[in-house]
Amino acid sequence: MEPLQTLQELDASECRRLLQAGNVRVGRMGFVDDEGRPLVLPLNFQLHEDAVVLRTGEGEVLGAVHAGRPVAFEVDHLDHAWREGWSVLVRGVPEEVTDEASLQRLSRLGLSTWAPGQRDRWVRLPTDEITGRRIL
Repeated sequence: MEPLQTLQELDASECRRLLQAGNVRVGRMGFVDDEGRPLVLPLNFQLHEDAVVLRTGEGEVLGAVHAGRPVAFEVDHLDHAWREGWSVLVRGVPEEVTDEASLQRLSRLGLSTWAPGQRDRWVRLPTDEITGRRIL
């Protein structure tokens, strides 16, 4: 017999708490590329001042940011053995961080990227539109 699971909608504060907790450092950003095709990329992130921040280099992510395209950023944590987990979704229009004071604050976060290459550009996605679910 299959275990009975429950699905809970998470409020914004719980979603932010899960993103801040630190046990998950990779999320996926989904957007439409320059050719109109959907694209989803894994990215290291951190929650800072009620925004998802990430480091990137030249490429698709920065192209979507500069084009002003809306994105979806999803983070989840799953326990396959217990069939439990949570998922948080942030939607909005990201922006590149360019002012020197903000860049200095972000550089002190210690956010590292797993992807090779130069990742010296910072992107900020406000958590104004944030939703989440937990399955127990």
